[in-house]
Amino acid sequence: MRTPLLLPLSLVLVLPVLGCAAQESSRVFDESYRVAHPVGAYEHEFFGEADVVYTVDDVSFSGDGRADFTLEVEVPDLGRVLGFGEFETVCEAGGAETAAEGEITLGETEAGSYAFPMECDVAPGSEELRIVVRHDGEEMVFTGPVG
Repeated sequence: MRTPLLLPLSLVLVLPVLGCAAQESSRVFDESYRVAHPVGAYEHEFFGEADVVYTVDDVSFSGDGRADFTLEVEVPDLGRVLGFGEFETVCEAGGAETAAEGEITLGETEAGSYAFPMECDVAPGSEELRIVVRHDGEEMVFTGPVG
C-alpha cells in the first residue's frame, strides 16, 4: 500500500515556481526572432508575408576569453532570394563591442536553413553577453550569462 506524500501548502505553491525558474534559466540564448518579409519577386507582385527566423544556439565559452556560437537563419520560400549584403553580428560584453568572426559567405540565398559557426571576444570579468544581429534594418539581441 502506498502512502500519499503530504506536503505543506506553501511548498506545493513554491515548487512549480522553482521549476519554472529552472526551466527559464536553461533557455538562455534560445529565443528566436521572426522578421516578416514580403513574398513575391517584385514589389508590385507581393502577396503577403513570411517570417525569416534567426536563432543563436550552442553558445559556449573557452578559458581564453572567447565565446563560440552558431547563428541559424531559416529562410522561407519568399518567391525570390534574400540578400545578406547588409548583415552584421557583434558581441557586447563588459562595456565593449567586438565584431563576431565567422564565415558568412552568402550574398543572396534561396529558401532553406543556414547555420554559421561564429566566435567573438568576451572582456574579462563580464557577467553577461549580448549577441546582436543586424540584418536589413532589423536588430535582434540575444542575451545570456557568461560562463
